[in-house]
Amino acid sequence: MRLPPGLDGLLEPARFAVGLARRQELHLLEGEGRAGGKPLTALCAGPADLVDALLKRAFAPGARRRSLGTVPLWETCAALSRRAPGADLVLRFVRRSFEPLPRGPVVARLPAWVRMDIDLQSPLCAERGKDKRNRNRRTTAAGAFTTTLGRSEAEFAEFYDRFHLPLVTTRHGEGASVQSRAEVLAGLRGGQLRLIQVRGGGELVAGGTVELDGDQAHFWQMGVRDGDPELLRLGAADAVYHFMLALCRENGVRVLNLGHCRPFARDGVFDYKCLLGAYAAARRDARRGSLDLAAPGLTPAAADFLADNPLIALEPGGRLSLRAFARDAEQAAARAEECRRRYCFMDTLGLRVFILAPGGPRETQA
Repeated sequence: MRLPPGLDGLLEPARFAVGLARRQELHLLEGEGRAGGKPLTALCAGPADLVDALLKRAFAPGARRRSLGTVPLWETCAALSRRAPGADLVLRFVRRSFEPLPRGPVVARLPAWVRMDIDLQSPLCAERGKDKRNRNRRTTAAGAFTTTLGRSEAEFAEFYDRFHLPLVTTRHGEGASVQSRAEVLAGLRGGQLRLIQVRGGGELVAGGTVELDGDQAHFWQMGVRDGDPELLRLGAADAVYHFMLALCRENGVRVLNLGHCRPFARDGVFDYKCLLGAYAAARRDARRGSLDLAAPGLTPAAADFLADNPLIALEPGGRLSLRAFARDAEQAAARAEECRRRYCFMDTLGLRVFILAPGGPRETQA
């Protein structure tokens, strides 16, 4: 339940006091870096889905993870790095009640999750997403996918149990953060949700739920039958997006919220939504907490990771920026141009470009 802003603020001291006694899991990740192929070691303090996100973004397949037990929620990246000297990267989840505490030297503080929107009446969004939407339309036609709207509680329950939950756990593991079955069914009973059902070959193959509220809409869940990766390859998920966008336009939706992504701009889900014409919202949802990312000593493996991963970062006042990293001034100029075109086309994100120098990233005008 969302509390009124004033009351929510009054509860922060209580949350802080309770948080002092709480702990979170710490994992040591080791393997080959996804960018550059160098040996990479990282510490990750936080929930299981954050560990999975770092593994997928930073490491080539086959990386190892090892639990180092639990650590206090308030422990900084510098303190965590002493538990595994030589770690190239340190990533930790920060509860919002602990955000005012000193954080020590970090590359950036990131929002734990980034909201992605599409303005369906914006020429910029339409132009940015034109190619991907056309491909999705062709994929939908080639697969002979059709759609209906589910209406019964049994249909919503089947979607959750056989489509949505298997896809989420296949992609993100058993520790994935997922809306509960009861919440999905409550959305049906309250009349807020529409269930998009996609059929191929005469049977249900995929689906998604969207909440329509006047000229606003929120895309909640996606699923494919039994989480089958072959259905993803055949374009069943693309068809869900195609039919969902059509439904929103038919109902006069102006802004469609496509949900939240992790703050790595080259993450597959983030990139997919950008290709549809979505953009990162200008401000973050403070209730979701934040992440501190450190690169002690800026080792070659850490530099490879940063050069390959523009980051959505928190700036003073809660606004967001895109931080891009380059090896030299020439690469910085090229990276700035790419990021403006690909991620900053709606001006909701400021752009900051850094050159990877021996003493740490150095901001440059590019």
